[in-house]
Amino acid sequence: METENIVKKNDKKSLNLFFRIFLPITLVIAVVIPLWSINDLFLGLLLLVYFILILSFLHNKWGLFLFLLLRPALDFSTKEVILQMGSFDLNFASILGVCVVVFALWIFIKNYKELKKQPLFILWILFIAINIISLLFSINITSGIAEVTRLGTILSFFILGFILIRENKDFSRLIKVIILSSLIPSVIAFFQIINDTGLKDGINSRVFGTFAHPNMLAFYLCLSIVLTIFIFLNNNRKQLSSLLYGLLMLFQFILLIFTYTRGAWLVLFIFIVLIGIIHFRKFLIASFAFLLVFYLILTPFQERINSLVNLDPYGSITWRFELWRDAYQDIKKEPVIGHGSGTSSLVIAKNRGYMMGSTAPHNDYVRVALNTGFMGLASYLLLLAILLLTLLKLYRKQDKPKLKMFNLFILSFSLALFAMSAGDNVLNDTSLQWSFWALIGALIALQINSKKLITS
Repeated sequence: METENIVKKNDKKSLNLFFRIFLPITLVIAVVIPLWSINDLFLGLLLLVYFILILSFLHNKWGLFLFLLLRPALDFSTKEVILQMGSFDLNFASILGVCVVVFALWIFIKNYKELKKQPLFILWILFIAINIISLLFSINITSGIAEVTRLGTILSFFILGFILIRENKDFSRLIKVIILSSLIPSVIAFFQIINDTGLKDGINSRVFGTFAHPNMLAFYLCLSIVLTIFIFLNNNRKQLSSLLYGLLMLFQFILLIFTYTRGAWLVLFIFIVLIGIIHFRKFLIASFAFLLVFYLILTPFQERINSLVNLDPYGSITWRFELWRDAYQDIKKEPVIGHGSGTSSLVIAKNRGYMMGSTAPHNDYVRVALNTGFMGLASYLLLLAILLLTLLKLYRKQDKPKLKMFNLFILSFSLALFAMSAGDNVLNDTSLQWSFWALIGALIALQINSKKLITS
């Protein structure tokens, strides 16, 4: 009887929320849309996001899942400006991010007491606060506000994962939602291989799926592959579902090869070595055999691997070292608080120009130091260190076999990802960061609040 009363009370609150807030907004949108000159595709997507936002307030977990599902499939929209507000150019991804922040803020306000003592939350707040302070000295305030907002969306998913995912079944759903979110990009990437429509990079055609760049697809595939490996190795492999996850793992691994992103290859390699040495030695041997076959039969893969050992003086690795050397000189000019959040590419472009290649730092730690100086870099490194120590502590103390193993998987993936952040723009991969930090928040909350076991 008491449970029924609680449900009825929650339903009444949801209806009140809809009629007081969302119904008037919906009526305004209905009047404004006919006057708004916008591509039909993006108009439809904006309406979809709006209704997901409504659903988020009415059914919180489904809102979380749908936002995670939507972002990877629409990463390409970061290149499309659909609304200009003064000096601000808003793309679809920006609007999606704002909706996420609004949703997470509402969840946070209702659950502040549960988060205020969580070390990772406090460190995220510290890192974002330093980014905000850096705006006072920024060379471009517009880029800074955009970057602070983007970082806020990443924190939002940590909050949503931590607050909303407390049960075993919901955590299992979250894992599967993240895997499912990689399917549309994977299918598009597959057709890019068949039709040779990837990004042309010398003699190679690099698949990118629905992402803005092959590297972003590659790192996102790494997370999905890690999760499918976990399900495949830790469940009954004779079950049809485990077989399907195994096939998906192989399919996405092949796609990962055709991104030609060496940093992502190294992430997966380090991850497999770590879990293999600690627990899954047969899987480690099988993986090495599989990689050897690919190395022998696929010439572009062979050449990319060889370039990691035999440095080409005109290759991308040498180019990266030169880029970081120049960036270090820029860091020394503003060592304490940096040039302003979100300005790293602008600083590099100003001093190196566009003729020398991409102006992205290709190193998250250089990026943070350029943006926010050593204050920001110290807070970011502390955030990552506490995360790794937390995962290690959870792994050592957990006595449930599958949950203990999942801690090992995420710890190994995190170590690999943070190592490769020294050679690529991982922090700038918003889709990956959303899913990763939602998973981290949920994993920590699950073990703080219960001792339930992850099931397939």
